[in-house]
Amino acid sequence: MEVKDRFYTNFLVFSLCLLTLPSFSQEEEEVDHWDHWFVLSNKVIVDGGEKWRHSHDLQIRLNNNVRSLERIMYEGAFTYSPNRKWDIVPDFRISNKPTEFEYRPGLGVVRKMYWGKDSVVQGNSLAHQIKYQADITSRETQHGVRYIVFYNHLVNDKFIIGGLGGGFYRWSENFTGIQFIRVGASFSWIFNEHNTLSIIEAIGFENRGEYLTYANFPMIQLIIRAKKDYKYRETLIFSF
Repeated sequence: MEVKDRFYTNFLVFSLCLLTLPSFSQEEEEVDHWDHWFVLSNKVIVDGGEKWRHSHDLQIRLNNNVRSLERIMYEGAFTYSPNRKWDIVPDFRISNKPTEFEYRPGLGVVRKMYWGKDSVVQGNSLAHQIKYQADITSRETQHGVRYIVFYNHLVNDKFIIGGLGGGFYRWSENFTGIQFIRVGASFSWIFNEHNTLSIIEAIGFENRGEYLTYANFPMIQLIIRAKKDYKYRETLIFSF
């Protein structure tokens, strides 16, 4: 077995092991209207054919001023690109939260625009993402639609700077309305044709019904590409 194949096998096994850990207990505390998070992500993108690719994202999220585990999450997605401007992306997310498991099937559409010089991660781009999702736990099923714009600018062959902004509309038995809005910036290093490291800093607010909370969401993501020559170009999109 090649080294690259062993890596992907170990990555998937590690993901499954984390997701089967028992749920963590957490004592209830008073509401803090301002919070600091930290998100660590490892995403592997694999070519699936002329117009298909699939990705696997393992994330660890900390909240409560980076003192508590918010969730361990795995998200698998298939991307179908009928042409260079559009992506159709069904995905499925499994989250191990402190008190429960959450399952989230989703279906997204991405409209892409490119200009300027090409790069491994397709630098100069603007992408509009709209996605429906169902958040399913043992207690309830909630529904939502998110819309996010991602902008990326290729500085040179090694660096990309970008921005993002969007919101999420939720409807459920307990809450219906705009649940959160987030904006942020990103900085990415292109190490080689297969590896990119991104640092993202986002801030936002969440509507809890009776009050609002505010938070910042720093994120570090390592993207590993199994193949560089996709027929249709991809753009940098981050999953919060």
